[in-house]
Amino acid sequence: MASSRQARRSTRMMDAYGFEYAGIDSVRTCFDMLAEKRGRRLILKFAENINSVTSKEASALKKLKEFLDADALIVAPRGGAEKLSGDSYFTRKGIMCLSANAFEDYLNYMDIPRAERFFSSRRRIDSSKLRMERSISGLSIRKLSSITGISKDSLSRYERGNAYIKKATLEKLERFFSTNLSIRTRNESVVEKTHALHGYADRAERQLSIRAFESFMDGAPPFAALAEKSLRYEIGVTDDSRTIRRLAAAYAEISKILHDDRQFIISDLMRGKSLYGIPILTKRESKRLNESQLLEVIDSRRD
Repeated sequence: MASSRQARRSTRMMDAYGFEYAGIDSVRTCFDMLAEKRGRRLILKFAENINSVTSKEASALKKLKEFLDADALIVAPRGGAEKLSGDSYFTRKGIMCLSANAFEDYLNYMDIPRAERFFSSRRRIDSSKLRMERSISGLSIRKLSSITGISKDSLSRYERGNAYIKKATLEKLERFFSTNLSIRTRNESVVEKTHALHGYADRAERQLSIRAFESFMDGAPPFAALAEKSLRYEIGVTDDSRTIRRLAAAYAEISKILHDDRQFIISDLMRGKSLYGIPILTKRESKRLNESQLLEVIDSRRD
């Protein structure tokens, strides 16, 4: 995993809050853990620094977030050169980023639909306006901290960028300066549109049956494709024996969380077989079967 320390702490929290979870480390992925509790799914990426998560990884996380109807979170102790404070929470590259403590706060509110209480308790502060108001008032950060009771570290963070801030803290600053300091935010989630299957079929080695699926999108690691009709399907494609084993091991873990979905691998190396309970279909089968036939084959090879 990207950050073993963050992962270990988060694993303990998953246990404490009663989540089912699966860690993925046998193949390269855009996430480190899938978790679920009472139908709510989390896609978790652990990092030492928020900035180490690439735009490509963030795009893949957003794609999986929409496909799986899950919350995608990046948990890290630092953002750039700054150490994240206990309640740090913000959005970057379209993905929610949290410190470990903020992640635990988030889990506390998981029983509230879409963590509404967690989000509604925070606002975004206008950093340039805060700096201007403090400068006009002739106050140092130390003096403002002494007057308001807000820590110097927090005030510095609010002035460095348009950070998220607890509603009560924002209101305290607004009362002190007698002005509005909040930024109205628009919905930052990016919805990945599903593309037509025929565009994908141009690549022969990944050609899938048009009859089998109503919609599909290019996959995000470790999946080559994501497809949907009556069920969701996560699909791998490879003709390398070592990759087959790694994918099958990863999919076996993923299936513990996505147990209503179907995961399978397309390859001509292991005809009519399965590995770790993950079915392996030939390219011919993947092209010609409709969904009911596909399900029959998959389910017959899952054991």
